[in-house]
Amino acid sequence: SVPAGGPRAAGNWGSPAGIVFSSPQGLSRVASEGGTASVFAALLPDEAGMLSPRVLPDGRQALVAIRAKGATKSDDPSQVAIVTTSGEHRVLVDQGGTPALVRTETRGNSPEFLVFARGGRLWAARLDVAGRALIGSPQAVVDNVEMRANGDGAQYAVSENGTLAYLEASQTQLVWVDRNGAFTPISPALRRFAMPRVSPDG
Repeated sequence: SVPAGGPRAAGNWGSPAGIVFSSPQGLSRVASEGGTASVFAALLPDEAGMLSPRVLPDGRQALVAIRAKGATKSDDPSQVAIVTTSGEHRVLVDQGGTPALVRTETRGNSPEFLVFARGGRLWAARLDVAGRALIGSPQAVVDNVEMRANGDGAQYAVSENGTLAYLEASQTQLVWVDRNGAFTPISPALRRFAMPRVSPDG
């Protein structure tokens, strides 16, 4: 069995690291066959949590979205970073979430790219994994992807060779519904509304 993680825990099954998942300590890991969890990467004093881990091929590093201590809202900005089992935390992007690693084949080379989510878009930038740094500036590659405002929880999956699947962001309209089931728009605006509430005076 796999131990429980922290709030909104997420995990990644990456050989040879086993299963790496969000936990109150930062990132924890457990062997693929189960057992006792151990710390993969610990939070620093100014960090509140690590989300959406993606283990890198060497099994000693992971891409994560890091929440700063003091962030109080679910859409407060996160930083995309590489964390290592030796304790290094290298920030790659100041605002973004849900990172992934993509490899492509180009004339015998295998360049690697960081993909991350921000502002309803997916972004990509060449990544020097060994140097833990971006090469060039991130470029937007896909618009209108379902995610939280800070890029956390982006609804996409990408294979290591670059095949992408994603859920388009949905827009809704606020309406009144009478007892006969007839709809009357409150506003013509289309937005990403969620959990509307009616005031006491109606």
